[in-house]
Amino acid sequence: MECVSTTSFSVALNGSLHGLFRGKKGLRQGDPMSSVLFLLTRLIKRSMTNSDFNFHPKCEKLKITHLLFADDLMLFSRGDLPSIRILMECLQEFRDVSGLAVNTAKSNIFTAGIQNDTLDEALAMTEFARGYMRVRYLGIPLAAQRLSVSDYSLLVDQIAGCIRKWMAKSLSFASRLELMRSVIQGVECFWLQVFPLPMAVIEKIHRLFRAFL
Repeated sequence: MECVSTTSFSVALNGSLHGLFRGKKGLRQGDPMSSVLFLLTRLIKRSMTNSDFNFHPKCEKLKITHLLFADDLMLFSRGDLPSIRILMECLQEFRDVSGLAVNTAKSNIFTAGIQNDTLDEALAMTEFARGYMRVRYLGIPLAAQRLSVSDYSLLVDQIAGCIRKWMAKSLSFASRLELMRSVIQGVECFWLQVFPLPMAVIEKIHRLFRAFL
């Protein structure tokens, strides 16, 4: 309850924060405090003790099997059928206990190095559609390889779109500067939580800043 009751919230309106109210119930995004999600986490962790389960090659060192963000769940395993079956059994047991089932229409399976019969069996076992990189999650592109400069066009276009809207208004220099600090740099920081920005992208953003000022 400490994670729930000690939180406070503000409302972002026109680029600035207003008001302050404290949390009393419910969860913040990323909170692992929900008893339901805690149950799912325990079920998945228990699967690690099964000798048939194999970690995803990139996750084995840190023993990562899943990531939770609010009501989104990402599962990781090696692309062999026993490992996939174990994870699906965890979801089945979670459904039996909690009454919450996975929405297969909104779920995808992403694979690499799995082909032919094994891939067909994995798709049939999960009943998930096959997903393809690159995808966007919370506005951020996710890719199997390092992002190129062109992949940051989403960020540059978002900033350019904000500036185009503001250019039609009669704003003082101080107002433009405040919009850049409170809105655009907030967008930059959101991306910087996930990826470092290449210098070429930073230069593009700076050119937009200079033109706007």
